[in-house]
Amino acid sequence: MDDQRERIYAEHPPVSHPVARTNLATGRKALFVNHDFTSHIEDVSPSESDALLRLLFEHMARPEFAVRWRWREGTVAFWDNRWTQHCALADYFPNRRRVRRATILGERPV
Repeated sequence: MDDQRERIYAEHPPVSHPVARTNLATGRKALFVNHDFTSHIEDVSPSESDALLRLLFEHMARPEFAVRWRWREGTVAFWDNRWTQHCALADYFPNRRRVRRATILGERPV
């Protein structure tokens, strides 16, 4: 398992991103943290980082920021991961969910 972890980290080394990023087209800011991928906030103590991230994750999970997508046969959904969090619910059983991901190169987060 450690060999596999080392290989994955060698192929995809950890990177640093801002906690909030600016949309270069609109000038608006958005949180750029994710519960599954953000490990800590640099340049603050571990306890402060943990507390800030917990606050941000709770804020982002508020219902007024969510869209509940109702799937029907033939529907397609697109979202921009720079400004949107994605959280799939496993509520489609016994059907299968098929996903095609397209990644478009863009600017570095600022």
